[in-house]
Amino acid sequence: MLRTAEWMRMTLSTFALALVPLGPTQAADPPLPPGNDPGGTAIALISTGVDYTDPQIAQRLARDGEGQLIGWDFVDNDITPYSKDPDATALAKLLLDTYSASRLVVVRIDPENAVHLARAAAFTARTPARIAALPHAGKSQQTWEPFLQVTQQSANTLFVISADEDSSSVSAGVSSWSINMKNANILIAAPLPDINDLVANIKNTPVDTWVVLSGATKSQLAHLSGPPTTSAQAAVMIAALAGCAVHGKKINAMKPDAAQDIRAALMKQQKLLQQGRNIKVHDPLCWHDR
Repeated sequence: MLRTAEWMRMTLSTFALALVPLGPTQAADPPLPPGNDPGGTAIALISTGVDYTDPQIAQRLARDGEGQLIGWDFVDNDITPYSKDPDATALAKLLLDTYSASRLVVVRIDPENAVHLARAAAFTARTPARIAALPHAGKSQQTWEPFLQVTQQSANTLFVISADEDSSSVSAGVSSWSINMKNANILIAAPLPDINDLVANIKNTPVDTWVVLSGATKSQLAHLSGPPTTSAQAAVMIAALAGCAVHGKKINAMKPDAAQDIRAALMKQQKLLQQGRNIKVHDPLCWHDR
């Protein structure tokens, strides 16, 4: 089996990853704790990195046959996508807690860097992950355009993206980049806003799925202080729920449009709100875990 570093060098030969030269390698990050691949559904987290020394994270990292992390740091150009940011690590834990049979492929980017986003999409499509969460990214069309071009050629991976925080509260209007995020393998997630506001503006929002928490979900995720309050939280929870939706199902990862099968399985789990009016939501409770 190839070591991850060798595999990454092969991945970097793709057209999308050759957009501009990578920057120099930065100061050394903490060493990766020893471990083996935990098995389970691989889900990529494309974010500002994680603290992979945290025991909860370390034991759930996707690894190669020699115990090396499957992932990449596009900021430091190395294989240690480390972050000191507790909020970034909290998102990783939320993803893993939502679906306990998942393993984590970590991809670190600068969310405002268009090249990082495009390279991360191309890299993820070559990992075992067929589902990816993107909780933070820049808001300009210039930042997103290369990513969109790459994802159109990466139809084997479902990318779950956080809505612009301005558009997740629909009364604030719709962000221009969200309107154009309509690739078949892209899904935009946001926490459910005030129901009356949503009913009045449902046609004006680009969000594909709103996230709510039932009592059972709150019990499952007891450490969460309440319903998701940010689109970043909604995105990682929906990515995890996508993994749960295909748990035990035979999804052909080699199928060119595998993301459509994953998306279809996920969207079957949507429910109508009691308030109805054709508003469908996801409750990220993975029954497999109970």
